[in-house]
Amino acid sequence: MPYGGRRSSGARRTTTSQIRGSQSTQRKPFPSRNRCREEVRDATLRTGNTSPGPDSITVQMLKAVWRIIGSHVQRLYEGCLTIGHHPKPFREAEVVMITKPGRRNLSTPRAWRPISLLSCLGKGLERLIARRLAWASVHYGVLHSQQAGALPKRSAVDLVAALLHDIEEAFARGQVATLILRLRKPKGASATQTTRVSYA
Repeated sequence: MPYGGRRSSGARRTTTSQIRGSQSTQRKPFPSRNRCREEVRDATLRTGNTSPGPDSITVQMLKAVWRIIGSHVQRLYEGCLTIGHHPKPFREAEVVMITKPGRRNLSTPRAWRPISLLSCLGKGLERLIARRLAWASVHYGVLHSQQAGALPKRSAVDLVAALLHDIEEAFARGQVATLILRLRKPKGASATQTTRVSYA
């Protein structure tokens, strides 16, 4: 029988026959994780004092009145998650231009970088959703066990430590360890020492 188990090079299989195991498309409810006020508070207030959006409401202002508005913000976020709605004021941004670091000719467009300023309340809702998505990805095993970065209880430092362990084990057995690293060099980033990257 030819390689791959097909009777001839022209033989074809259906799409479902190529899929191993049963693949369920049943949707699971988004985990609530006990929507407590503390979770909402951390997502909204535990951040730097970033610039406000078009509503001019800063994080410091929210902290000052959180004792009064905390329960209302919690109900707002819960309502958004329940009906799957992202309020329009949270999607509106105020764009400001800031200069890029270094000595540049400010008369050229490349010397400037646009920054979108969003509502601090809207960013709190986005952080809440991002954290719950990260938790659900780990809880339901959506991501690989070695996937790290922006995930709870998974550190990219642990992956580097595991990599170093494998390299040291290979050296101890007299083997050669090869690492292929692909870096995306941003335009204008001339500080990267490519020779050090290639031969490190």
